Amino acid sequence: MVLLDSHSVARYCSKKKISETGRIMATAFLLRQAESELSVVWVEYFARPTKVENIVDVKKELPTLGITARKGALLGIIPVGNARGQVQSELNVSILFRHTPSKKSKAHSTIEGMACDAQEEIAQVLAEIANREVYPAVF
Repeated sequence: MVLLDSHSVARYCSKKKISETGRIMATAFLLRQAESELSVVWVEYFARPTKVENIVDVKKELPTLGITARKGALLGIIPVGNARGQVQSELNVSILFRHTPSKKSKAHSTIEGMACDAQEEIAQVLAEIANREVYPAVF
């Protein structure tokens, strides 16, 4: 299922991907070798009354994705519609946010369309957007 433009995803960014000034770096949004899409967590999947409650559930979901949240790590929030629009207008590249649940994580989603020549530029745009709304990854 394609995520609605009005929804958001969260990306776990380890301390290594955080600059000295506390900003998420573009490297947090680069594909690893053998990856064709970027793993994220669909924030609205949890359907809580407030975004903050959804973010708490995102933090609880991290271990199901094999992520051990560490001190200094951040969750960068990416509004789907804003990201799709900005990447399209600035880079003329279409990215897609898709709900891709797994057996362990029902909220798992992916950003597709990043495995292209503009991957570094897309990562830069996503980092810029994610830095507008960040939360500590640990409780």
